[in-house]
Amino acid sequence: MMLQPHVLSHILPGHVGHLMMMGWIPGVFWLVRRAVQSEHWACWGLAGGLFGIALNSTVVDVGLFWALLIAAYTLFLLIRKFRAGPPPGTPSASSLKPLLRLGRNLCLAAILALMTGYQSIVIVIGMEARGQTHTPEITQENPEKAARDKWFWATQWSVPVEELLDCAIPGFFGWGSSNPQNPYRGRVGQTEGFPQHRQGMPNLNDVSIYLGAAILLAALLAFYLDRRNGELWFFALAGTLACLLAFGKYAPFYKLFYLLPKMDAMRNPIKWFYLTSFCVGVAGTLGFDRILAHWQNPRQILSRPALLAWLGLPILAVLGAGSWYLSHIAGDPNALFWQFPALRQLSKDALVVGGAIWIAVGLVFGWILWPRRVEPASAGSSAPRNVLLPALLIGAILLGELIYVNRHYLPYKSSAVQVQGGPLADFLNNQPKPFRIKIVGEEPIFQYIRQMMTLYYRWEHIEPTVSRTLDDFALFMQALSKDPKRLFQMTNVRYIIGPAGFRDPLMKPVESFTAGKTTVVIYQFMDPLARYYLVPSWRPAPAGDRFQRLADPDFDPRKEVWVHAEATALPPVPLVRASRMSCRIDQYRWNYIKLTVETDQPAMLVGLDRFDTDWKARLDGAPLALYPANAMLRACPIPPGRHTVELKLIGQGWMPVMITLGGCLLLISFTLIAWRIARKNASEPIML
Repeated sequence: MMLQPHVLSHILPGHVGHLMMMGWIPGVFWLVRRAVQSEHWACWGLAGGLFGIALNSTVVDVGLFWALLIAAYTLFLLIRKFRAGPPPGTPSASSLKPLLRLGRNLCLAAILALMTGYQSIVIVIGMEARGQTHTPEITQENPEKAARDKWFWATQWSVPVEELLDCAIPGFFGWGSSNPQNPYRGRVGQTEGFPQHRQGMPNLNDVSIYLGAAILLAALLAFYLDRRNGELWFFALAGTLACLLAFGKYAPFYKLFYLLPKMDAMRNPIKWFYLTSFCVGVAGTLGFDRILAHWQNPRQILSRPALLAWLGLPILAVLGAGSWYLSHIAGDPNALFWQFPALRQLSKDALVVGGAIWIAVGLVFGWILWPRRVEPASAGSSAPRNVLLPALLIGAILLGELIYVNRHYLPYKSSAVQVQGGPLADFLNNQPKPFRIKIVGEEPIFQYIRQMMTLYYRWEHIEPTVSRTLDDFALFMQALSKDPKRLFQMTNVRYIIGPAGFRDPLMKPVESFTAGKTTVVIYQFMDPLARYYLVPSWRPAPAGDRFQRLADPDFDPRKEVWVHAEATALPPVPLVRASRMSCRIDQYRWNYIKLTVETDQPAMLVGLDRFDTDWKARLDGAPLALYPANAMLRACPIPPGRHTVELKLIGQGWMPVMITLGGCLLLISFTLIAWRIARKNASEPIML
């Protein structure tokens, strides 16, 4: 299964977490199978612990999909075992004892999974706390449009039905959006309606979904050779269901999953394709096993016409579907990229190569399975034939497919970014921090600054990035989109980087340079707010309209702040407002901020950093209340006088790491216990 080109290609574009999870998951399924067979607590504990380790691959949302599949597989095995009944000669036992034993084992597996995967669980809880979707104030005017936009946001990375051809024909839709020689020309990642309005992304996909001709044909032959295998049918149905969900917005099936609680905050139905890939890999492995077993000791005489049909029809279907699609897409005016003859020729070449691979696989499988005449002299012989040669041929095809596909993603691009800074870096790196920047423009130089230089130099910028859950920051930006001045003030923007030509009195050009044919200008925003400052007045923000009030013309962020707390929890606003206020940043790090503040009347300290419950505040060493303010920022009350304010990121410290390490130690202990038991009693059915 791990030899599928689809799986390995994920390490090359940087989706290494998916590859890591796919590496652990087969072991989880194997342990679950052994656990149900043996009913041994150690196998259950190992299965749960290994799944928790898989969760730590940072793709927690995909872990939910795997949990559903593992639960369904466990239920399938338990039902099958219950229907088969106890082995002959086994003494009868109370019907309650097996259920109690099963409950104990399931609890053990769950505890180990929670312990070894605790770090990922903490991440999910943190994302839930930080990614709350507070949209009523934004969507009251047009709730239907908001729901539609959210649907398109959640399903942008869906697999179009026609792109299943890419599962069977390597490179039919290109090798990736970042491949200039053979760019991806499908619709994965395309902004809804892009062919009409040409706004957003035409597509974005840098991984292969080619499953391999050998694996696909072996999976089909498994039904011909072993159609009574219940596990084969289970994985076939599970893979089909996952594929239907992977279609996302291009088919009606994903809407049922989308309606479930919290699932509307999960992006990218294409992630369901990992389950399809796994299930096809399992079915293909069962097919290889049956094919080699038939070569070694054929137990049935295969019909030659039936064998030819099972081998030939899939090949004809793949070649016919690819040819039909190429002839059809050429006349579609909305089909982006396909209007270029050179790109269509690349797909024709891919079809030829794919057809050759399918024919080669069909010939090898046909040679292995072809009915042979038994010689009279050896008719009574029962010695099995050596499977080395057919196994080597199948392995060579799998390895050849793997190399052919993934060589297009090489050389591997290191994440160590090398950047030429130039005058932009010289200027920004010499300015007093903290401050943020705003990048305007879509020319290549601005994309380079946005995607490379900001990361390399760790500049703070307000470019919204795609998040896995709907984020308050997107709503914050949307609420202030029509008032750039207010937006720049409340996000602590000091410099705007963009092309020449802006004529705004609040944007003063301070530096310019030429990059290719583009003139890049650094504009200084002339009416900024400090990162932390004091205001003399505050008001409790009414529930349900916190974003709308940000753009209110009567609201002046220099003089007041909306605090999201009950009025009784806040100190009263003084009748005599403070007239002498100052705030100095003494230290500013990602996890610690130290300020010196002074005021002659009670005031409110406003921070233009995002509010987070993991941050704690102290005033002269004593705990200080920290409130969410101005929709998603932070504020805390300051009494008269001169004070030292400290803000520190507390989080949960080392607890998640210690719990995860404890779970891993238990996992190792269970492995040693199971190994010793297996050595003491050779009849124990859990040889690990």
